Amino acid sequence: MRARPRKRLTLRLKPMPRRRPKRGLNRAPKPWLLVVAAWIACALLPSAALAQPAGPAPVRQSPPASAQPATQAPDVDTQRQQGELDGAKRALDEIEQVLADTKLDDVALTRLRDRLDPLAQQLASFIAGTAPKVDDLNQRLSLLTSKSDGKGGTQDIPDTADGARLREQVSASRDAAVGLLAAANSLQAQAAQLATRIADRRRTLFTERTFQQSPSIVSPSLWETVFSTAPFFGGLLAHTLVNWVDGLPAEMNTQKTFEIALAALLAFFVAWPGRRFLCRLIRKTEARRPSSELGVAIEAALLAIIGAALPLLAATLFLETVEDLNLAPPRILTLLEPLLLTPAWVLAARTIVHAVFAPGAPRLRLVSASEEGATRMLRFATAAVATIGIATILEAAAQSVGAPISYSVAIKGVAALALSALLLTTLRRAAQSDAEAEAACLGPYVDPGGKLGGVARILGWATAAMLTLAALLGYVAFAWFMAHQMLWAAALFAMVTIALADINAVVAQMHGRDTAIARFAHLQMGLPERALEQAGALIGGGLKAATLALAVILLLAPWGVESGNLLEALQGVIFGFSVGGVTISIASLLVAAVLFAGGIFVTHLLQRWLESEFLPTTRIDAGLRNSIRTGVGYLGIFAAAALSLSALGLSLERLTIVAGALSVGIGFGLQSIVNNFVSGLILLWERPIRVGDWVVVGTEEGIVRRINVRATEIETFDRTAVIVPNSTFISGIVKNKVLSDRSGRVDLKVTVAITEDAEAVRELLLRGLREHPQVLKEPPPAVQLKNFNANGIDFDLFAFVADVDATGRVGSELRFALLKLLREKGVIHSAPTGAPLDTRQLEAAFARLAQATGALAEAETARELPKRVAR
Repeated sequence: MRARPRKRLTLRLKPMPRRRPKRGLNRAPKPWLLVVAAWIACALLPSAALAQPAGPAPVRQSPPASAQPATQAPDVDTQRQQGELDGAKRALDEIEQVLADTKLDDVALTRLRDRLDPLAQQLASFIAGTAPKVDDLNQRLSLLTSKSDGKGGTQDIPDTADGARLREQVSASRDAAVGLLAAANSLQAQAAQLATRIADRRRTLFTERTFQQSPSIVSPSLWETVFSTAPFFGGLLAHTLVNWVDGLPAEMNTQKTFEIALAALLAFFVAWPGRRFLCRLIRKTEARRPSSELGVAIEAALLAIIGAALPLLAATLFLETVEDLNLAPPRILTLLEPLLLTPAWVLAARTIVHAVFAPGAPRLRLVSASEEGATRMLRFATAAVATIGIATILEAAAQSVGAPISYSVAIKGVAALALSALLLTTLRRAAQSDAEAEAACLGPYVDPGGKLGGVARILGWATAAMLTLAALLGYVAFAWFMAHQMLWAAALFAMVTIALADINAVVAQMHGRDTAIARFAHLQMGLPERALEQAGALIGGGLKAATLALAVILLLAPWGVESGNLLEALQGVIFGFSVGGVTISIASLLVAAVLFAGGIFVTHLLQRWLESEFLPTTRIDAGLRNSIRTGVGYLGIFAAAALSLSALGLSLERLTIVAGALSVGIGFGLQSIVNNFVSGLILLWERPIRVGDWVVVGTEEGIVRRINVRATEIETFDRTAVIVPNSTFISGIVKNKVLSDRSGRVDLKVTVAITEDAEAVRELLLRGLREHPQVLKEPPPAVQLKNFNANGIDFDLFAFVADVDATGRVGSELRFALLKLLREKGVIHSAPTGAPLDTRQLEAAFARLAQATGALAEAETARELPKRVAR
């Protein structure tokens, strides 16, 4: 029974179709089978690791020297280990012999790499298990051969026959183990060299295949060849299809007819009505529920998985049935596969767009987009995938009849230009919609959100230009590759968006108080609320980092980059020049720059996560939070610099030379910068000032807002930013009003007339201070008589508050309250020197004078009355 040839949507430029291998022998796995196999491997790997240890079998411990029997056990163990190394040596030699063939393709190189990886792991495990054994044998041998130092130290071991025989056995075991370890190290070096050669060969093949130049899409000779031979190959294709259709009745029987009809019916039901029913059921179920972030995220994930998997499974099921029943020759199967998979990919793309952008259902939308923008994205995805699919069908038809390579160039070039035109049209319509919305606004334009971002537009224009130029200049294979990469990147963006939405929804459930996760953690596990929030922040951050890392690996996978050699694949492909033993090339500089920028970006993400998600869940004060954030920033910068320098090949000795050269410049021109940098580190460590402290530096007074590398930012009370070098806080005099605690003192001054009763005024002022709710009981408020003269009596008032930031507001409120209280009690304020005389003071003085005169008159009358009565 013949097997159908397997081809993917990503086709290569080859003049004739490849001969298909037989079923079951080196067949290319299907994409959905790869996904299922990966999930099964991830699920079974931990149990397999627990059930069977990796690497060679552990070395058995040799029996003690005192035991006379079993003296041959170490020899047997050594022979077994030597046999393992010999087997690894033979396998490595076979791989090296096969690798010498210069005609190996990428599939063969991948198989060699798959054979090499287990050998490398086996050798690493062998070395890890043998090295401690060598150290143990060396220690035992040194103990057996120890001598006294001649000063009454260690006693000599008696030189008996048993002792000599034991030393010989240990020495022989040590020599054998050392030989095995040396052989294993040599084989490990050989395996590393073979891995490097395989990776280099794969990169070279990828570069040659992708950047192979062909005739330009506008070349007259190309189209002359296509048009002149189109009738012949078209007739050949029609003849092939007619012969296949005419020969089907002879191949069919009752069982085959039933099986193919059942497969077709099942595939159609799964791909069309079954998929529509499940997708609508998911949407209606979520629409009936109360709106929640977790529900929207789960709905998007289910919709994307079910809506994208069912059409692909249906098409694969029908193709498998046709292949198993041997109903089509290889040429027909080459054409039948893309003909069935293209509609499935179109349905999958539409479902993914519906899951992310939700046209017609703004409540279920995962990204910020307008209704028009969501509909536009749906149309673009449908047209783009259909364009690639139609081009793949046409190329498969050309290859099935052995058409020349000109047909592949023409089909792929036209598809690249069509995809570029489609992308440009979408971008122009988006720009026109934004301009019309802005022009229709009568007042100041307010961005409603949901626009295509600037970065996305730049990438879109760059991709369209790259596709057009590559097709026009003759790099059709590169244009075809970039077209697939654009769709692959869009699919990854959608999957990452859905994954991040699910992660954020779960973390929000952990941060909530009245959620199922929070109730379970509080009631069943006994976790406090703050611990659950911290766990949610840590889990969310880890899952997001893992998702982004996996997305980067998947994005770079079509370029030949793998998770095991990601850094190798990014390093130098272009030859460079050597300076001081260090090879400098454009690729190495780009890799170093990318690593440094990536390290800085990851550091900023980590700082933002600490500042916004994790540290707020702790009870750390704002100053220590800033110190932690800044310290993480410094460590991230140092790590990024070390990683980039190591990518350039700079060792510690070379860095020492560079540091010595820089020290001269630091001594002359960078002294103040280094002084401020070191002072900033001291501020972060000793924390004499912290973010949020109220400080006084010279004539400036304000709140510390930020402690940077070189300077500290202070915001004064008139909203002015003052930049103070860090060295000023270390070498100068700084007043920190909240270093020990945040309590503050409110100072007031009150002056009353000289004619007022000082004791009564003091009690009145104390009562006004005590009545304010934010004035502390301890230490108690105080009123002191500062001075008195002809202008009045001066009082100083002191009150303490819990937060120094409230001193201004509390002081103002106290002034209002005391002024009202003094007026209610009739206390007269003193006028300043030189001010006009207040008539109220004269009236009060006359009133008191009249009162005193009346009192004297009454007293005189009382004394004279008895005398008058007596007369």
